[in-house]
Amino acid sequence: MSKKFSIEVDGVKTAKKQLDGIQQIENEKLATLGDEVYAFARAVAENGFLHADYAGKNDVEVGGFIRHKTRMEVNFTIWARGSSVLFIEFGTGIFHPEHPLGDQYEMKHGTYGQGKGMNSSWVYKGEGGTSGIPVRDGVFRTTGNDPSAAMFKAWVSIQDGVRDRIRRWS
Repeated sequence: MSKKFSIEVDGVKTAKKQLDGIQQIENEKLATLGDEVYAFARAVAENGFLHADYAGKNDVEVGGFIRHKTRMEVNFTIWARGSSVLFIEFGTGIFHPEHPLGDQYEMKHGTYGQGKGMNSSWVYKGEGGTSGIPVRDGVFRTTGNDPSAAMFKAWVSIQDGVRDRIRRWS
């Protein structure tokens, strides 16, 4: 006949409770990490477009949403739309620097829109924005603008944000 018995060790129970508590805290931290990084990256993109120096109407709208979230994974989308997105993100004009990813995405100045960014300056109809020089009523001259790189900076902030937050937890 076999007998069943159990041994209860208070130290093992206490250690397990402590480990469970630590795991719960880590799970809570991971749950907020994705939300924090998403909110920060979206704010970086919004501010980059909002404060961009641009000759023309800045009609960019930035938005986003969290698509999927588990304890160990967060997938989110940040988007920008409007007729001025490319001109603000990648910049225009030969006197202005190229976007850090301009070559990779084949978005060098003068290769999109009407191609006027290959010129030293050009005129356009519309609004003056922050850098359009009035020529006559509703017509402005510009040399283009530096890239705001708002989405690129948001992407970089995601990487930096994750590293910074993990460093703070350690």
